[in-house]
Amino acid sequence: MRRVYFGHDELDIFTSLGIDEVLKERAKDSIFFRTYQINPAAVTIAEDEDISDINLEACMKENLNYTRRPSKGSAIYLDESVLCYTIIFPNYFVPSLETHEYFGTRIASALKEISGNDIWLGEKFSIAISPSIYGVISGNSWENLSRKGYGFYHGLITIKKHNVESIKRYIKLRVGEEEILKSLPYLNLANYSLENVSVKLAEKILGRDYEVINNEEKLEIVQRGKDLGKRFADEDWIKGRSLKIRSSGLGYCLIALSEEWKEENFKKI
Repeated sequence: MRRVYFGHDELDIFTSLGIDEVLKERAKDSIFFRTYQINPAAVTIAEDEDISDINLEACMKENLNYTRRPSKGSAIYLDESVLCYTIIFPNYFVPSLETHEYFGTRIASALKEISGNDIWLGEKFSIAISPSIYGVISGNSWENLSRKGYGFYHGLITIKKHNVESIKRYIKLRVGEEEILKSLPYLNLANYSLENVSVKLAEKILGRDYEVINNEEKLEIVQRGKDLGKRFADEDWIKGRSLKIRSSGLGYCLIALSEEWKEENFKKI
């Protein structure tokens, strides 16, 4: 099986989501890992989230990109303060219920080496610097279904202080979330560049014998990603007109309020 490192990129949100769709098509006998930052900044909501959880008027007035991503969770603001990652793999690569344990442990191990601090893995979706200091530094969402033939595990790592003013302008926060955002922790990259962080993650996730994707194959995937990414700019998709939508008021994706936090059952990596 190929173990392919796609590299680190800076992309608009639509192309980035489109690239994931291309890699899903190629995951029959390959596992792909990539990191990226979203530029220009954008807001995404979960696949089954009500569009009313974001402030559409502010997004449109300020020409901020916004869309619905094909995964769970809730609204998130993507800018230079977060490093995003995606892992696409054959569905047989890891048992479905062990997906977060498998990949989350490897990501947490890399972050421990980078930061020099203890890192804790949540049972369901998160990575934190402490189970007692409130705040997630990495949130994840995953899907691993045999009927689709592939699995994916994606998320983001907070690497700078959150842009609270932008977040509250574009996303409808739950009571108390604005104050929580101001004190949420982030990963200290020390002397690591984003490219070095990306390589460290690749080594943990893919093993040291991974291959770096060649320029020709990468260009082909990016170009097709731009085409497939048009789906995520489509109004019907963004509004969720053909989807089963949950109730609104889900809040900010990286904030687990007190009861949600208790349910994470953290373990030290």
